[in-house]
Amino acid sequence: MSRDSIRSKLLGSSPRSVLVDIDDIQIEVRQPTVGDLLKGIDNPDQKGGLMIQSVIDHCYVPGTNERVFEPEDIEALQAMPFGDSWLKITKALDGLMDYDRGVKEAAKNS
Repeated sequence: MSRDSIRSKLLGSSPRSVLVDIDDIQIEVRQPTVGDLLKGIDNPDQKGGLMIQSVIDHCYVPGTNERVFEPEDIEALQAMPFGDSWLKITKALDGLMDYDRGVKEAAKNS
């Protein structure tokens, strides 16, 4: 495989998304980019924290580019019960980032 084909495949890939069913609604959760994650790490003083910012940045009305949440929703998101709705959204984000697999690999290799 050539350098150009490797670069094309890796750099041209598109983020994945999943539909999350919460009661009688659906939310499209889109995979963060590397830049999205680095932006959160570079700004540890975010009022809502990285997970809340990820929810704001990556939850969409299905099939559109309209975000479900806005930065003004930070306090409302913080006030949400830590239950099924929150867990479904955050588990979808974790799954799209392959977070669980990374933690298991790190544990296995330590």
